[in-house]
Amino acid sequence: MAVCSRALSRTRRNRGPRVNIDFTLSPAGDDHYDAVFRLHETLFRTLIEPIWGWHESWQQQNFRSNWAACDTRVIMVGAEVIGYLQTLQTPEHLQLKNVGLLPAYRGRGIGRKLVGDVQTKAGTLGLPVVLSVFVTNPDAVRFYERMGFVKETGTKEFQHMRWNGGAISSIPRTDGSASQPSSHA
Repeated sequence: MAVCSRALSRTRRNRGPRVNIDFTLSPAGDDHYDAVFRLHETLFRTLIEPIWGWHESWQQQNFRSNWAACDTRVIMVGAEVIGYLQTLQTPEHLQLKNVGLLPAYRGRGIGRKLVGDVQTKAGTLGLPVVLSVFVTNPDAVRFYERMGFVKETGTKEFQHMRWNGGAISSIPRTDGSASQPSSHA
């Protein structure tokens, strides 16, 4: 029994500390925009630069467009913005556009809770969840696979993924159009 107990402890240690963190998820207001864009740059610049380079004006314009089109939520611990979540609902699917969480808060169940809530909402609506992950972010691909997402098509920039757990029926993809960034997670 003691050997199993030590083995379990070692496994838990290797995963990092499981710490319960009280966080809030609130609708993002215009007063959050600058802080969330700075967070976006901090989290995603190193993933974007190897693909296209970082073009500040284009990033600002694209982020502003997503901000206007998506349901954007800020993840906060106290008064600190530690991340953000963007979703876009269409008649065909619930799209997870962006999930960003500061590294110090990863591995604590926050991302799992947030994505799980998106999956629950999609299940209630009878919709699949779709997303795209930068090919430069294999950790995110593994995270989404653990959450039940499967890889679909990919491009040189993105790995497209889908979760059909809540779909009433499998909705075929109609990807005849050009790839567009769907999620930078």
